[in-house]
Amino acid sequence: MKLGNEKIKISEKIISDKKISVDISVEMNPTFKQGIEQDIDVTIQDLLNNKAKKIAREFEFILSEKEVLATLTKREIQILKLLASGKNNPEIAEILFISRRTVEQHRKNLNKKLNIKKPFQILRFATAFELFS
Repeated sequence: MKLGNEKIKISEKIISDKKISVDISVEMNPTFKQGIEQDIDVTIQDLLNNKAKKIAREFEFILSEKEVLATLTKREIQILKLLASGKNNPEIAEILFISRRTVEQHRKNLNKKLNIKKPFQILRFATAFELFS
């Protein structure tokens, strides 16, 4: 990255699967350099905090919905996986060798069991439980 006459080199090393080391070398005015380093530290900390909050929300969602997952039939899980991968009712019917109306009925059952009000909620559920084909 280059800002005017200043050169900034950012390199990161993965220390383990849970830690990242970020090295910053900057050739510039010492006062400006210190300000940039502080801004980068704040930005990285904000990113890590936001990621931690997102993981916590997802974990809470998984805990609250794991019993619902246990109530789904094998066929409902198959259909959920296909929906999450972007398939529509006719495509799912063709893949599973069932009628489109049967797929629609399974989707109604899924919507009821998962308390689905909007289509993105199916994707959220599938993502949380890694239900992708």
